[in-house]
Amino acid sequence: MILIATSSKSNTLKPVRRDPLPASRLLRVVPAILAALLLAPRSGLLSAQQDPPARPRLPFVAAVRAGDTHYFSGWGSRNPATGEHPEGFDAQVHQLMKNLQELLQKHDRELRHVVHSHAYITYPDRFADFARIYGQYFSGPPPALTLVGVPRLPATEVEITFIASHAGELTPVRLEGGTTSTHASPALRDGDYLYVSGMDSRDLRTGRLPEGTFRDHARKALENVGTVLRAAGMAYRDAVKAEVFLTDLANFEAMNEIYRSVFSEAPPTRTTIGVRELPGGSPIVINLVAATGKEIIVADGVKPGPIISPAIRVRDRVFLSGRIGTAPGGVGAQVREVMDDLGRTLRAAGLDFSHVVEAKVYLADMDDYAAMNEAYGGYFRERFPVRSCIQAGSLLRDSRVEITLTADATVRP
Repeated sequence: MILIATSSKSNTLKPVRRDPLPASRLLRVVPAILAALLLAPRSGLLSAQQDPPARPRLPFVAAVRAGDTHYFSGWGSRNPATGEHPEGFDAQVHQLMKNLQELLQKHDRELRHVVHSHAYITYPDRFADFARIYGQYFSGPPPALTLVGVPRLPATEVEITFIASHAGELTPVRLEGGTTSTHASPALRDGDYLYVSGMDSRDLRTGRLPEGTFRDHARKALENVGTVLRAAGMAYRDAVKAEVFLTDLANFEAMNEIYRSVFSEAPPTRTTIGVRELPGGSPIVINLVAATGKEIIVADGVKPGPIISPAIRVRDRVFLSGRIGTAPGGVGAQVREVMDDLGRTLRAAGLDFSHVVEAKVYLADMDDYAAMNEAYGGYFRERFPVRSCIQAGSLLRDSRVEITLTADATVRP
């Protein structure tokens, strides 16, 4: 009697009576049976030896280099040795900074090479504690920094995404008479690009918030941006990318009114996000990337807005404005709508998704994270870019998602 496999429906071995085989046939049959057993699908005969299911691959990578610029994905406070987050906010920030050091070292960089950090925290009253710990890790001039409070992050309570340089010496911008900071430079110049820290509405000399309406806060934040630009020998017209964070999106139109008075000609690309809280009690924070020699990119059939450029090219790099989803059918439909729109803009610049080096995804609800990943990941065939993903306090027009991209023509799959 020998054992043979029955149909795959039962996935069992059933005894079947056979006449004894001659020895000559056994020499041919036994090796064939053994080969069949070795090659059988693991879901059947070899189910006891089945490998554990692989964790789904998330649609981003840890780092992407484009020329002298190195982009890094959002990084949290999980201890890689234990797989756990430390207890307490201070311990989490220290672990986060150690994680960043190790990640940079893997790419032959150190913290002194970081030019701009975006830090997101879910503890609304711990901005000062974060700044104190973060600043301890920089022995020289710290990089530019944008710090915001958000409702929720994926699998962490504090996250940093950052850009590092492979160029020569970085040049910090110093302000005459301005308050000094141990955790952030007003701006940092890296070759052709100037990275301006998130500027809130506090006076750069006194640290006091303006009295009056939201318009006074917006005006002061933009004045602070202008002060930093002038200290670097640049002007508003050199801005190529702006990020605006508001604690209340009801102030969006008021912000636009003041913003329009500053960026009335060749405006930068822009992303506007509602957040939970901002440092110093300010209702607005604005950061910038600036460079000379910019070219505005507009896809066919798209009418550029009066205060926002769809995309701007500076030599090999292209910055795209944030797009919000409005399509019915949930977050997946909105992600596809947004990515299709961004794809048209990339093609207008002579690029495609294989050139994207950095993505920022803002969700109205972090519970949409898996559905967003499924729709988003299908647009990258050869290589994923780096990415950060946060739950915004709110998005414009009750959108479920907003996405902004940076691409570089020198990057190849």
